[in-house]
Amino acid sequence: MQIRSSVFIILTASMGCTLAAAAPVTAPATTVTDPATKAKVTAQYLNLPLSFEVNEGQFDPRVKALARGSGYGLFLTSSESVLVLNPGHKDGSMVRVRNIGANPEPKVSGLNQQESHSNYYVGNDPSKWRTHVANFGQVKYSSIYPGVDLVYYGNQRQLEYDYVVAPGADPNSIRLEVDGARKLRVDRQGDLVLELRHGAIRHHKPVIYQDINGSRREIAGNFILHGNRVAFQVGDYDHSKELVIDPSLAFLTYLGGSSVDEGKAIAITSTVGVTLVAGVTTSTNFPLATPLYNTFVGTADGFVSALDPQGATLLDSTYVGGTAGATLVTGIAVDSALLPSMLYVAGTTTSQSLPMVNPTQGTYGGGASDAWVARINLQITLISLNPLKFTLATSIAYATYLGGSGAESLTGLAMDQVTKDVFVTGFTTSSNFPLTAGVLQTHFGGVLSGFVTRYAAATGVPVFSTYIGGSGLLEPAAIAIYTNLSAGNAVTEYIVGQAIVSSTGKEAFLTALNGSGTSSPFTKIIGSSSTVSGATAVTTDSAGGIYMTGETNYASLPVVSPVQATFGGGGNDAFIAAYSPTGTPTFVSYFGGAGYDWPYAIGVFLTNNADLTTSINLFIAGYTTGGLTMLNPVQGTYGGGSTDGFVTMFSTSHNSPFALGYSTYLGGNGIDIIYALGVGTSGNVRVTGLTNSTNLQVNTGVLQSTLAGSYDAFVGEIQTTP
Repeated sequence: MQIRSSVFIILTASMGCTLAAAAPVTAPATTVTDPATKAKVTAQYLNLPLSFEVNEGQFDPRVKALARGSGYGLFLTSSESVLVLNPGHKDGSMVRVRNIGANPEPKVSGLNQQESHSNYYVGNDPSKWRTHVANFGQVKYSSIYPGVDLVYYGNQRQLEYDYVVAPGADPNSIRLEVDGARKLRVDRQGDLVLELRHGAIRHHKPVIYQDINGSRREIAGNFILHGNRVAFQVGDYDHSKELVIDPSLAFLTYLGGSSVDEGKAIAITSTVGVTLVAGVTTSTNFPLATPLYNTFVGTADGFVSALDPQGATLLDSTYVGGTAGATLVTGIAVDSALLPSMLYVAGTTTSQSLPMVNPTQGTYGGGASDAWVARINLQITLISLNPLKFTLATSIAYATYLGGSGAESLTGLAMDQVTKDVFVTGFTTSSNFPLTAGVLQTHFGGVLSGFVTRYAAATGVPVFSTYIGGSGLLEPAAIAIYTNLSAGNAVTEYIVGQAIVSSTGKEAFLTALNGSGTSSPFTKIIGSSSTVSGATAVTTDSAGGIYMTGETNYASLPVVSPVQATFGGGGNDAFIAAYSPTGTPTFVSYFGGAGYDWPYAIGVFLTNNADLTTSINLFIAGYTTGGLTMLNPVQGTYGGGSTDGFVTMFSTSHNSPFALGYSTYLGGNGIDIIYALGVGTSGNVRVTGLTNSTNLQVNTGVLQSTLAGSYDAFVGEIQTTP
């Protein structure tokens, strides 16, 4: 594959320039006075190929190669290109383009040697003179990224460059950082425009193609711009050979006050890419911005915060809680519209004074704890599209308790993007849990039962509410939904968790429930009565596929097309399972090493291919005590504390089996746990959790660069290939 772009330089000064110390061997100069002849000669000159020189000691050793065009000079170092416009003039400009995360010492060589050469007679020491320096038509950087070469070439008025991506290499590893431009923008034609003081540099929309059986196949692609950073978005191309994915840490920031803060849930808005993170805090000085509630009132309060796509600015942040109790936010979901109008948050509380708005249950149910659910209205006002700027305002549509006389714990939340209704799950000890008529199960199991409740978006009134589980102990952990658009928007909910089946045994379960809460199409079990397994997270894709993850010490897992076929040892392994809409397993695998490996979160991203197949990236995240398999990591070594977070991606393309795409630690010298992840429309994954590490690999310019309390929440994004 080749990614080609060109740079046109628009100048108001003369096209000619004077460069001292170098004298390329060319034809004698000729004075031209006739305007037509002068124009012809000028045009011929401007179309002459560029001449590149490899540094043989004639320049600063940091310069690996250089070229001189009409009105510009190009200096190539190991990691960046330096473009000098109008060199020698007082109004000259300099633009630097750096390859982020590139090979620091690539091999630099000249290609297509020309007949001309250059001589340097500088100073009065002949030993420092350089003669017969070869001129080349191109300069090649070999393996600037794994499997990616960079080639510069062009003519006097147009500089061009190609990224040549070998089979199996990753075009999305190519990322650029631009310094020296007043402003960067992508125009309507898809060109990247660098605005300067006296003109602009234009990088034409990339031309991406593959040579397949001697024929050139064009590939869709465009620039992606984030501040002064540039990447290429590449459309569907030939995945017949392995695609190596090289992720990068787009941003990582602490988020917290002077005490204990945990990120427990995360969501991403579809268009503007705002990160919505929620959790629990005991910090009286948790970072706030235009809050609904600006005072810490309980022994522990929930929080909901909105960060800009770069993790640099707190757009909105508020406490959630009541007096004389603890309130946790354990679930969050946002409307997927271009400009979302609502989000849901839910959790568990011991406070009897939560602020209620239009509730269906306005008072605390009793017992040790109640669940609670709230819908928050969003008002997003766009200020500009490029750069993307907007304001965000919030208000409460409804907030309600959900519970009986026992104890409730709300563990999962999911939103139907068609009706905008919200579904919540958890477990209860209440024999009088609020139910609706005609549902699947109206009797309490006796010790610990699960529950599922659906609320109407407009009114906040329960559409249905049901127990789930038998006479044993059932602990749902998460919920996901699938809306079948071709079947009249029929909704199916998928609930996962653990069933306590003996004094020593726990089994993971996946159970399906129809949209009215009246029937269960199927239930799947992983584990045995003498081992411990538990499902912790579930998600679905747009085609109805179901994906779950959890932990197990069961050594006889019935694997299906596994990435890891056998138990890795240690206390427990992660497991990953995928099912068809009817419950047929299509992928079941271990993922673990010699330590403890505990996944808490799962996400999926689909890409439709030209041959009508689908490529799938499946993500899990959680914590580990070390010994996991690392592949293409952003952090390849264990951070050194009690636990590290980890993020792993499994990929399948063109009906191939799932394979490991990447796996990385994310942690420092303390305790690091990832509790939640979200996948944005770019295919990147964002995570949140808890840390007391003082040395996380935070990026420059992020919201919070240091640990503020005994434990902080954190938010990060890993950039990957769709």
